[in-house]
Amino acid sequence: MDVTTKLSTLGITSGDILFHQNGVITTIGINASDTVGELMNVLSAYGVTSSIIDGKLSLTADGVVFLSKPATNASNIIDKMELGFDNWSLGEFSQTSDWLTD
Repeated sequence: MDVTTKLSTLGITSGDILFHQNGVITTIGINASDTVGELMNVLSAYGVTSSIIDGKLSLTADGVVFLSKPATNASNIIDKMELGFDNWSLGEFSQTSDWLTD
């Protein structure tokens, strides 16, 4: 995976995710035709630093930050991260998904 990889290539569907940051919830639209780089740019607008390390997407954020799925119109990106829970907590550490790879 690199910044030019389409999200659809990774099996990610279009829909929404919820971005929780210090008690504020923002809906972010995910488009399956976007690239990983475009997703990284969207998340950077919310203070999330992202990089690709050994073909894996790594996200870092400060404060109380996590991603979750809305009740309707959810993208499957959180499921594809396969972290074993519904919310992808970023918090004050880095989280790398071993499953969001080529």
